[in-house]
Amino acid sequence: MPIRRPFMRTYGVLSKTNARGSLFYGPPGTGKTHLAQAIARECGAPMINVASDKLSSKWVGESEKIIHALFTLAEKLSPCIVFLDEADALFGIRDSSDRGYERQFLNQFLREWGGMGATNRGPHIIASTNRPRDIDAAVLRRLPNKVHIGLPNAEEREDIFKIWLREEKVEGIILSDLAATTEGFSGSDIKNLCEQAALAWERSDWSREDPEARRVLKHRHFTKAKRRVRPSVDPGTLREIDECAMRWNPGTFRPVVSQVSQVLSRGVLRNVQGPDDVFGVD
Repeated sequence: MPIRRPFMRTYGVLSKTNARGSLFYGPPGTGKTHLAQAIARECGAPMINVASDKLSSKWVGESEKIIHALFTLAEKLSPCIVFLDEADALFGIRDSSDRGYERQFLNQFLREWGGMGATNRGPHIIASTNRPRDIDAAVLRRLPNKVHIGLPNAEEREDIFKIWLREEKVEGIILSDLAATTEGFSGSDIKNLCEQAALAWERSDWSREDPEARRVLKHRHFTKAKRRVRPSVDPGTLREIDECAMRWNPGTFRPVVSQVSQVLSRGVLRNVQGPDDVFGVD
């Protein structure tokens, strides 16, 4: 809304607050990065995709300069979105055993982040993590919008299968049955399963007489693929994430992966590849 309706932040309570932070948390492979890209695309805003290794440096004081440069660039591109992947690696919980430079890194980021409210021109920061309990409390306070993205249910898994198999020729496959037998699979796991099924066809049914023969995926190919692909999310990780979801989103505990599958099916992410759509910070 700050991007689409900037006038709404020129008066009242919204002109005095800077709630421009969102936390996407959930198991790995559930589409958190895709959802952030889709938001940037639908808003028509540039996106700065920040990797944790790009912000850290072995030289003392260098990381602070990089952080300052990041926020300077974000302010020039504003309105924009800054996406921080693997936020737990950047913003781990502080304790007495921290080294000085580790604490200074987080303090500098928080200072720059807090300074955005002075001009009201700061970007919207989206952080994603698989380990929300490991993020420092001061960072969580600056991420008031917490979105739980959980594992897909059977209906959502069927939608994801449709997306990955829409250009494939399938025979004797009922996607609803396939979705029912993949309980606990993430979106990434389903992608890997479809890829392994296609490779199973190439290993067993590829015709040397007709090298350009089109793949026909059958039940036996997915049976072979399931021997290689298993759910990648362990129960311990799910329990930790569900505990956070019950505390932060008690009224909306249902996962929102269906929104990701709907965005993908509309083709929103089809062209989010080039520098005009996503900016990388180096």
